[in-house]
Amino acid sequence: MTITFKITGGYKIPTCNKGNICIDKNKLDKFWNDNNMRDKKGIYIFAIRRGKGGILPYYVGKTKVCFEKECFTPHKIEKYVNILGKTGTPLMYFVYTDTNKKSVSKVIKTLEKEMISWAYIRNPDILNEKEKQPEWAIEGITTKTLGANTKIQNEFKKMIGID
Repeated sequence: MTITFKITGGYKIPTCNKGNICIDKNKLDKFWNDNNMRDKKGIYIFAIRRGKGGILPYYVGKTKVCFEKECFTPHKIEKYVNILGKTGTPLMYFVYTDTNKKSVSKVIKTLEKEMISWAYIRNPDILNEKEKQPEWAIEGITTKTLGANTKIQNEFKKMIGID
């Protein structure tokens, strides 16, 4: 049986009043209360929104216990702080499931690996140290090409529903 995941996010991460260069740990309780993701399981994506530059993913992580226990550990905050000095708004996205099946941990691990690959395609500067380079790519479909895609690339994307 398929384990279904849901997406929520774009939640602004509370930062200190020092130009977004640190995470305000005193406001994390409010962060969790506002998004209701504290006790859920799945993967999370730390991203930065930059005006017209869009939103770039910088770190993809998975839960072993729950989001609250994983997203803002000292090790993760250290990673985020390296990016917080950049211009933009730090955001957190969650891909979560409500299922409690035993197999969910294995599926979350697989999903994390796939999401790291997708994030790497969008932003080769992601902070994940392992498994960031995808094992395969389809030119113009899963990777960007110089110039416009060919007619067949666009047709293929439309046919499989990714455009």
